[in-house]
Amino acid sequence: MIGRNSILGHCIHMTEEELHLLRDKKAGIAHCPASNIALKSGLFDARRALTLGLKIGLGSDCAAGYNCCMLDNLRQAIITSNVLALGKENYQTITYKDAFRMATLGGAQALNMDGCIGNFCVGKEFDALLIDVESPDTPIDIFHKDIFVQQILRFKYDESIKNRHILSPF
Repeated sequence: MIGRNSILGHCIHMTEEELHLLRDKKAGIAHCPASNIALKSGLFDARRALTLGLKIGLGSDCAAGYNCCMLDNLRQAIITSNVLALGKENYQTITYKDAFRMATLGGAQALNMDGCIGNFCVGKEFDALLIDVESPDTPIDIFHKDIFVQQILRFKYDESIKNRHILSPF
């Protein structure tokens, strides 16, 4: 019943054997960190799943989370990994690159759509936001030492969005 078109939500109480089964069956995981925290249901070990080679997309589970902002969930994924590292000397937390990948290409891979969405490769479709970072009330803190992805992580959707371009029919 589990196969390449299966996407399992949360996966916070999975055994090693179950994770191997998901990987072998090419199933995807929807990591919903804000929802897991709001429900106090548990913490998903994204590092363990990534190390095993699982397809992981980032989800919001807006019915149980605080909001459906993907960037908030991206931050929560990093925070969750940091919490899991507490007291574990050799635990490798997920990086902002790992979290950003889960929110983009990882989600496309979990949906088996990475051939047409998920990154900026030529020929792929994407949705875009035009953001006015010069606005005096922008929620973006630009630090010159930060790289672009780190700046994006500090962004929160609001009135800074000046235009939306939706290309994907999905």
